[in-house]
Amino acid sequence: MILDFGMRLYQKPSGIWYVSLPGNIRRSLKTRDNQAAQRLFRRLKKEAMLGNVITLEKQNKICLADFIISGQGDCLLQVAEELAFLLFYFLLTGTYNTLNINFNG
Repeated sequence: MILDFGMRLYQKPSGIWYVSLPGNIRRSLKTRDNQAAQRLFRRLKKEAMLGNVITLEKQNKICLADFIISGQGDCLLQVAEELAFLLFYFLLTGTYNTLNINFNG
């Protein structure tokens, strides 16, 4: 049984080899060498069979300010305020060289 996962290898007139993935996604293999392109393509197909290749759908981008204004970034805003306070405190007191912070909880 042959599975190609909707992938296709092709070469543009510039000589660069590309792979076409499902969802109208095209990625350059960054080579003009036919053997190198074939080798990369075989590896990509093998990884796709193992389930290690994912294609992410493009989503609408949102800027940080809109994210915060929408209410989804409340926790991010709170962390930023706390970090700003700590930075200000340590700069005022000069104790930033003696920090012993545990980030694991």
